[in-house]
Amino acid sequence: LLSLLEHNTAFAKTECYVMDCGISETNRQRLQEIAGRYACRLSFVSVENIVQRLSLQGAAFTIAVAAYARLFLPSLLPDVDTLLYLDCDTVVADSLEALWNTPLGDNYIGGVQDTVDSYFQQVIGLPQEIPYINSGVLLINLKRWREDHLEARFGEFIRRFNGQVPHHDQGTINGVCGARRAVLPVRYNMASNLYSFSARTIERIYFIAQYYSQQELDAARRSPAIVHFTSGLFGRPWEEKCTHPERERFL
Repeated sequence: LLSLLEHNTAFAKTECYVMDCGISETNRQRLQEIAGRYACRLSFVSVENIVQRLSLQGAAFTIAVAAYARLFLPSLLPDVDTLLYLDCDTVVADSLEALWNTPLGDNYIGGVQDTVDSYFQQVIGLPQEIPYINSGVLLINLKRWREDHLEARFGEFIRRFNGQVPHHDQGTINGVCGARRAVLPVRYNMASNLYSFSARTIERIYFIAQYYSQQELDAARRSPAIVHFTSGLFGRPWEEKCTHPERERFL
């Protein structure tokens, strides 16, 4: 939250919604204090009961409920038409004005191509030529989600897999959104793997037909817009012995 607001003071105002699975009052106040330093209106959206609307069959015990809650954003935020979703393990490192102004048209989402084995893409029925998107940073066309009843379609998709969709909410979003996605520059979601491997190595080990170029990857490493501290070879900055090259930015 702090990194988002510090790097985006050009916005006249910012509205932030925290998906709340039981945040303590002390931490709520801390977050409100951060928002209060900037032109930010911060709201807490309770998602503690959202899991009851899905057939998860045990999946809720292996991933945070809040991860599934993003599938219900149209009804959780009924007055919002466009939304930038950020996982809590991200740090914003630059202005997001260009990202926010990206036209989505009829696309459901905008996101960065993920490093996911093509096998999992095949399982969810996504053709290999369509880039699989990482759901940790998403520009979301909530208006179109409502018009096309994506909440119901997400539920149907999860039930089709008996609550065990590969990669949980991310697989669900990719499977349901199909080709209606805008692929964003890689600098908007620099996951840990992108600091470990070359572009060609990523294509080889994940069986991806075409990934970002090495030039795009190098430029994004030099000037990331959003760093996403996913699990990987480095560890995470809040863990002991982390060697992530961007750990100091987080700390």
